[in-house]
Amino acid sequence: PYAAYARLGFKPITQDGGDVYARLMLLLLEAYESIKLVEAALADLPEGKWRGELPETLPKGRASAAAVASATADSDQRRTTIDHQRRGRSSFA
Repeated sequence: PYAAYARLGFKPITQDGGDVYARLMLLLLEAYESIKLVEAALADLPEGKWRGELPETLPKGRASAAAVASATADSDQRRTTIDHQRRGRSSFA
């Protein structure tokens, strides 16, 4: 996604100060710049459909998917990591 930044007029946001106020202003100015980038990208979208049509039915075949999620919790000076895996396979006609 970074290739479009030059075309959209991306401006890096910096602050000279290092105090809390400067950091807050940096976050606010970054949010404002992000909004300007989104507005510029939306204005640059071509007219017409922007997504394909979904089929009424799926073709005959098989599909499989896997997802892995990891979470870490810090409590009482202990770190707990939870790994969750889900795998699925489906046949459809």
